Amino acid sequence: MAMAGMHFGANKAKRNPTTKNFLFGTKGNIDILDLDKTENALEQACEFVKNFGKEGKQILFVGNKGEARAEVKRAAESISQPYVALRWIGGTFTNFDEIHKRVERLADLT
Repeated sequence: MAMAGMHFGANKAKRNPTTKNFLFGTKGNIDILDLDKTENALEQACEFVKNFGKEGKQILFVGNKGEARAEVKRAAESISQPYVALRWIGGTFTNFDEIHKRVERLADLT
């Protein structure tokens, strides 16, 4: 794909630092993803999700980019799992304890 000019990249300024190990290089201001490393990581992720599903655990599908919305919704609905395909509230995972307290407080007030 890279040789055909179909590689994937993102603006360097908006890059998450953890993606550094998955970069092929940078051209201009765009970080180019290493598709071989991405493929290996995707295979590992798919295996993890399969095992998670076999255990009957719930999987949250998240994809708020325009290109992914319809597919995220379709995939999640096809296996009756929850999903977020529009706006994702920042800090939902990283600040979950505080959000949980606020939701409990709202429930008490209601």
